[in-house]
Amino acid sequence: MSDGFVPASAPIKAVHGNLSQEVIQITEDKLLLILTNHIRDVEARSAWILPLGFLISIVVTFVTADFKKFIFEPSVWQAVFFVFGVICFVWLVRSLWRRSSAPSLENLMEKIKGSDT
Repeated sequence: MSDGFVPASAPIKAVHGNLSQEVIQITEDKLLLILTNHIRDVEARSAWILPLGFLISIVVTFVTADFKKFIFEPSVWQAVFFVFGVICFVWLVRSLWRRSSAPSLENLMEKIKGSDT
């Protein structure tokens, strides 16, 4: 199999090692508690979707609906939708605030190591 191709090799000038390790000792119950709290915090990151959906529905209804008398007066229905809209807006802002302050993987590692108790 010599069709004129000669394999070449490059000389190795230096080898750099990055093999240091850290060992973390933790009990199972502490790790389970830390991971459970972290999963709860990660799931809370998507909690903004529900209040946004409610808010959009309420705003669209409030803007496009012609409120009529049904059990209550039209002004009462407008007030109810307005109050629910404000509640959903506050809920959305709170959810977005919690999303921005959700812990990262670095925070999780610090909690596991015990540096952040």
